[in-house]
Amino acid sequence: MYGTNRDSLRQHYYDVWDKLQTKAVLTPFEQQLADVILEHPEFHRYLQPLTRQMATSLQLTQDDTNPFMHMGLHLAIRDQVQLDKPQGIRALFQQLLQRYQDRVAAEHILLPIMAEVLHEALQRGHMPDEQRYLEKIRNSV
Repeated sequence: MYGTNRDSLRQHYYDVWDKLQTKAVLTPFEQQLADVILEHPEFHRYLQPLTRQMATSLQLTQDDTNPFMHMGLHLAIRDQVQLDKPQGIRALFQQLLQRYQDRVAAEHILLPIMAEVLHEALQRGHMPDEQRYLEKIRNSV
């Protein structure tokens, strides 16, 4: 799924949404994406066939959230926690999970931190600073 073409990335969301509507069998990756989609009903309108053309040019919602980026960051956080990369994120996430008692709520604490660190890396033209990322997470636990 990962790549740089915005339209092809969004097509994955549309394909999974369509499969959910028809109750088609999902691949393991599609199931992960489906879980994130189902946890965010506020974004379902962007996945409807009649609104996809509008969503193609979508930059931000009214609350300044790009739904596709938001859901993609959830997937990235889940990958990081599963792999414990950067090392230590799994333990930090477990602390957040104990505090919030809800995986999505805990991930929502990490989303703006990840977005900020990624934005800084893009601005500077280098890889994200994993230690800074972990430190910012520690400060919010």
